[in-house]
Amino acid sequence: MTDDKEAYIVYFREGCHLCVDFVEDLLPLIEEFPGAEFELQDIDKHPDIKPVYDSKVPVLVHNGQVLCEYFLDYETVREHLMGNSRAVRYD
Repeated sequence: MTDDKEAYIVYFREGCHLCVDFVEDLLPLIEEFPGAEFELQDIDKHPDIKPVYDSKVPVLVHNGQVLCEYFLDYETVREHLMGNSRAVRYD
């Protein structure tokens, strides 16, 4: 993958109620931008990443940039998706 085509990654933890809410809040953006790729990754299954984001889950990352932590920042993520050449918006 090239840098501009990397997935948006949601790092989460099993049993985390904030993580469930975060993903539920993200669903409208996933529907609005079907060309964007999103991945869910359990932080506890990634020992190389866990030290970086362990206390920050849920966290949304794209190309190494943290877009939001704990709670979805809908407007920031939407603006990022609109500015990303990979994101395709259908009206």
